[in-house]
Order: sequence, then C-alpha cells, then structure tokens
Amino acid sequence: MKLKLNFLPYFSFIPKKLNTNSIIFKIIKVFFIAILLSNSIYLSFFENIFTQTISPFLAIWGLVLLLKSKNSKQYFWIGFFVGILWFWWIGLSSIYFNLNYLVPIIPIIIGFIYGLLFRLCYLLKFDFLRLCGIFCISFIHPLGFDWLNWGIFTVYGFFDPSYRGIICIFLIAYFIYEGYISRYYKIAIVLILFFSGFQYNEKQAQTLNLNYKLINTNISQD
Repeated sequence: MKLKLNFLPYFSFIPKKLNTNSIIFKIIKVFFIAILLSNSIYLSFFENIFTQTISPFLAIWGLVLLLKSKNSKQYFWIGFFVGILWFWWIGLSSIYFNLNYLVPIIPIIIGFIYGLLFRLCYLLKFDFLRLCGIFCISFIHPLGFDWLNWGIFTVYGFFDPSYRGIICIFLIAYFIYEGYISRYYKIAIVLILFFSGFQYNEKQAQTLNLNYKLINTNISQD
C-alpha cells in the first residue's frame, strides 16, 4: 500500500519516494520543527529586514507542524531539541567551576525535562488544548529564571510584543492547521487575527532622568 504523505504541503521540498518511516527522517523532521520554534534566537545573528520579517511566520509554521505531529514520541523529541536549542549555553557556566564534563550533560537534562513537558501536553485530548498546554509552559519559572518564553516570537516582525501578539500567533497556527473550517472562513479568521496582533505603535525606549557622575577613588592598599 502506498503511503500518503499528507504533510507534503508543508514539506514540499521532500521527494515523494522518500521513506518517511525511517528513523533518520523522523529525527530530521522533529529537529526541523524545533529549529522553526527556535528561529528567533538564531536569526538574530543576521540583522536584516528579511529575517526579521519572516521570523514570526517561521514560528507559526513550526506550531502548525507541531500540531500535525500525531505521536507522543514526536512531541517529546520536539520538546527535547527545543530545550537544547534554547538553553545549550547554560552548561557553559560549569567551565568556571572546573566541571567541564557537565557542559553536554546539563543541556541534555534540560532537553529531557522539556521533552516530558511537551509529551504531557500531548496527553490532552484535543489539539486546541495541546496548543494551550504548549503556550502555558512559558509560565513555568523554576528558580526565578524566565525559561521558555514564547514572547521571543514577537521580538521581530509585525506582531505586538505582548500577550496579545503571542496569543494571536498561536491562534493563527491553530486555524491554519484546523481542517474542519472552509478555506474562505480560514483566510478571514487568519487575517482578523493577524491585524488583531499587529503592532500599530512603535514603543519608544524610556530614559531615566538621573544626574550622575563617575567618581575615581584611590584607596591605599598598604
């Protein structure tokens, strides 16, 4: 029986004869989705209008592909790679404590934790609830550190850097994924959400009205 590649509209560059059941393909697929969900971090190295414009749309694409993942293992590995791509740098701090062997271990542990969180979200029965669960992961702040903050999706692009912009990004991804709505209604809903989350006013940086001066002290150490 010939396998139907129902996700090819989202992976149009994939040859139709490729074995989608191979382990290598599955690893590439979940890693690619994790990269899309992490694109804002790495596209920041390329400061140009093109990368800044496409960044939130790549994130939306990643959320759509995440919803199309109908397997708890895929959710786990997507969360695993997201955890590593977002927090690999935390392990570097162990170098200053002469614990170099922890450099690769710490990101793997963090990736494992986020893999479990993503897998827990998959246990929710409906796709919309799963997406809500993924969104709520950003509210988990152990040790007072702002960990997986989906607000990074609005750093670049047209969306307002607030919960309004973030929620609209998640809802756009859901309605693009949803297959029970007619095409015209779907286009209308996506456009409404896009303009609802649009950043209409550019926020200006505020400067503090402070008077300060540098003092050079010379204290004898004898």
